[in-house]
Amino acid sequence: MIVCLAFTGITHPRLESVVRRQARLGMTQIAVLPYYLFTGTLMKRIERQIERLRIQYPRLCIEHSGHFGFEDEIFALLDERVAAAGAEQGLLACDGCPYRKAVGS
Repeated sequence: MIVCLAFTGITHPRLESVVRRQARLGMTQIAVLPYYLFTGTLMKRIERQIERLRIQYPRLCIEHSGHFGFEDEIFALLDERVAAAGAEQGLLACDGCPYRKAVGS
């Protein structure tokens, strides 16, 4: 199993190029797992892209799941981050990094 990241908008690598590469590697099955918290335009775009890819690569079995969704754990994490930010504890793991360039410098 190979896990690859792909994007549907302006960021690279695009879904089409990732599928092309996996086809060249001899993959026979591809699962697309959209990492979105919502449905909408991007999910519809993925569905259209997958339909075109199925036609272009008839030997590949290409399937996709629904969006990631808002799980209870995501709401709990958001509540935790908001509370930490209000208590001035909202630092990110990289906030203390000596290689991080300060904003405005």
